Amino acid sequence: MDKLIVKRKSYYQGMLIGSKEETLTNPIPKHDFWATKTLWEIEEYIEAFPKKQRAELYHVMMFTLNACHKMVKEEILDKEIFGGGE
Repeated sequence: MDKLIVKRKSYYQGMLIGSKEETLTNPIPKHDFWATKTLWEIEEYIEAFPKKQRAELYHVMMFTLNACHKMVKEEILDKEIFGGGE
């Protein structure tokens, strides 16, 4: 998994009182069995299908995007280090 190390500094009345290193890990699993496509490449792939199947494929794609959005929000953006709360 991809990791990002973030250094967080704590201040009290303008004085540095400590620092802490946090490691953020990409919460979205990557499966090497499949190629990594861009959203535009996925859209081109979907557009090659008949109209009814395209609708179903776009439906699944949007479910997937929303699931990924939620996962990043909960696992990274809502963390205290980015202004969220735990």
